[in-house]
Order: sequence, then structure tokens, then C-alpha cells
Amino acid sequence: MRFNKLVPELSVSDIEVSKRFYTDVLGFRKHRVINKPGTSAKKGAVSLF
Repeated sequence: MRFNKLVPELSVSDIEVSKRFYTDVLGFRKHRVINKPGTSAKKGAVSLF
């Protein structure tokens, strides 16, 4: 049986601070911009939205 990937959606109070934390501190890279202010980040097999 195959399952689809689970991608968590995180609510944040400051998108710019959150993007810097996930990219600069945790090492994620910007994956794609869906719509403003939404974005997604990816590190290896892990994706966040």
C-alpha cells in the first residue's frame, strides 16, 4: 500500500521571521511560493507549508 506525503501547514504570527528561522537556523530551503504570504520549505524528504 502506498500513502501520499503528509505536509503540515503551520500558522505563524510573523511570516518573515518564521521563514528566516526555518531557512537560516534549521536549514530548510524555499521550495515554492504558493500565494502571498504563503510559502513552502523543504529539507530532504521533509516539506512544510
